[in-house]
Amino acid sequence: MTVLLVLVIGPLYFFSTIGGFVAPNPVLGGELSFALIIKKALNEAELSKMEGPGGLGKNSYSLKAFDFSQESMSELHRSASHNESSPAGLNIYALDDSDTEFIEHNKKTNDTKSHIVAKQIVPFSFYHSKNPLLKSYNSTMFDESIYHNWTETRFFHSDQIQDAAFEEYAQTKWLISDAKKLEMREHLLEALNTSNIHYQFEFGVTTDFERSLPATARTTSLTQHKHLNESFYPDCLTMLSLIEFAKLNCTKEATENKEQLPHIIRFSQAVDSELILGFTSTMNKVDREGHSLPN
Repeated sequence: MTVLLVLVIGPLYFFSTIGGFVAPNPVLGGELSFALIIKKALNEAELSKMEGPGGLGKNSYSLKAFDFSQESMSELHRSASHNESSPAGLNIYALDDSDTEFIEHNKKTNDTKSHIVAKQIVPFSFYHSKNPLLKSYNSTMFDESIYHNWTETRFFHSDQIQDAAFEEYAQTKWLISDAKKLEMREHLLEALNTSNIHYQFEFGVTTDFERSLPATARTTSLTQHKHLNESFYPDCLTMLSLIEFAKLNCTKEATENKEQLPHIIRFSQAVDSELILGFTSTMNKVDREGHSLPN
């Protein structure tokens, strides 16, 4: 019985402030980025036409699987925001376990020439914000909050809980060329066509927070991806608004002196709440329906 109590109570004691092993390490600042991410399937013929850093053909690429680590995703998003190419050349990667639709297509197709052998990841970063408004909690606020009942945070002290609120509008203009804008519109329309299995669409959110400790990992990061499900009504509405956005020709509207109203795209539970624990460089995702960012 003693051993069982130690096993049950020990971890709770260790990861709470009662034992003295956990101390407040408040967030001092942060960054938030949003991106529209398009995955395009490539067969042998399409891949051979791609021009890489070393020449033409698939031999120009190492074709390693994209590991979706925070470093890789952050680099991909940041290069996209500056319209730069990633170190991989044209962001071409081998298929991995996340490409279920591409893999299922290969199983159903007898023609090996049409088999998907790689994917191209094309992100379009459209929002970036720094210096969020940080709100601290007192004991009363913490006791009345949802964090008081969560398993991960119920043993925390109030000074270990913070809310970070980023601005509604990006702090910088979305600088995108006409050619890149046309490419984005074409990619979006292809990816949102559910009958086209050669494209996949994702909504990507990258968050970085700064803190004082530890010295080796003062920045903690997390990238989340939302896949749209057409059978889920809120996601269906999101798809419709994205299609309208892709069809919108801002240059033509401005030339014809038409009034340009803001185009709103709403996402239902676009990102899950994030929990910063320990002295690691990555955050943990708290997967609870109804407690995520609504838009």
